[in-house]
Amino acid sequence: MTNLLSFHNDQAIKDKYVDRVKAHQKADEIIKGSYWEEGKGCGVGCTIHSSDHKAYQTELGIPTWLAHLEDEIFESLATEDAKFFPLQFLESIPVGVDLERAKAPFLIFVLEGALKTFDNSEYKDCADSVKEVIHLYRSGCTELPRFSASAYAAAYASAAASAYASAYAAAAADAAAAADAVLLLLMMLLMMLLMMLLMLMLLLLLVMLLMLAHTL
Repeated sequence: MTNLLSFHNDQAIKDKYVDRVKAHQKADEIIKGSYWEEGKGCGVGCTIHSSDHKAYQTELGIPTWLAHLEDEIFESLATEDAKFFPLQFLESIPVGVDLERAKAPFLIFVLEGALKTFDNSEYKDCADSVKEVIHLYRSGCTELPRFSASAYAAAYASAAASAYASAYAAAAADAAAAADAVLLLLMMLLMMLLMMLLMLMLLLLLVMLLMLAHTL
């Protein structure tokens, strides 16, 4: 099976979407809280002119999970910063790279960060399950049942934890169970962390992702 390459390895495709987003930015049509309506929308909407994150994969050669990540970061930024983010996002991605290779390192980074937010000794079963998911990603495992088993174990263990620790740790384990759970984890981060800490983490995640993309 042929690997998905960014912009389908075609500079013209990148130029098309970069120019589109530039035009929306210049016209002050990039807004928060709406995907695509009457010529205005969020980062995703102004890129693909719809709310279908899967279109990133078919039209731009960018994995769906990364489209969800862009969406979450965009909505968490201050309004003025958000207006510039979609263009920065597209321009930072090289043409012809396999962005799927950045997924495992990214999830490992997120889950390791999640482990630091609760007492691993007090909630040992939950922490051990999250660590197992990290191990599976590090080992290159692609067997979904093994990820699901670890996620289930974390959820079961968290039933006896406090409301904060159980909700957050369960979300962290779920994030590694399937691709779309990246969005769930980031949403949980938005609810549970202080705003300043959240903004710092999101920016760090973005920097790491962009550095990975340039080295692939």
